[in-house]
Amino acid sequence: MADTETKPKGKPGRKPKGYDETTARQVEQMAQFGLPHDQICAVVDMSKHTLYKYYSVELTKGAARANLQVAKRLYVKAVDEGDTTALIFWAKCRMRWSTEVAAKVEDQAVPAVKVKVEDAGKKPAKAEEAGADA
Repeated sequence: MADTETKPKGKPGRKPKGYDETTARQVEQMAQFGLPHDQICAVVDMSKHTLYKYYSVELTKGAARANLQVAKRLYVKAVDEGDTTALIFWAKCRMRWSTEVAAKVEDQAVPAVKVKVEDAGKKPAKAEEAGADA
């Protein structure tokens, strides 16, 4: 008898979720505060796929609003207040400046350098011996 019974057809899993304004406001605010997407998913109880499908605009807007607030404050500190740290940070991030120095070595043989270390408390026995070792 088990072979002849049929189960109602349907998709396994949760009931599909759609877009709603309350969730949209929540998602945008959490994105603005910098929560990772997996944590946002946990709060609104949906998968990343569903989050991206319905709330990608809110994720982008939230992150952009946070960046705007920080950029405005950083700009004021750098330009109006003359905060050197803020100026350097702005230059590195926005102007792509770097404090790293890249050394480019062409395909040339680099001569070996020998360094002689002597004991400071010990003097050479003869002056000519010191010159001969060099």
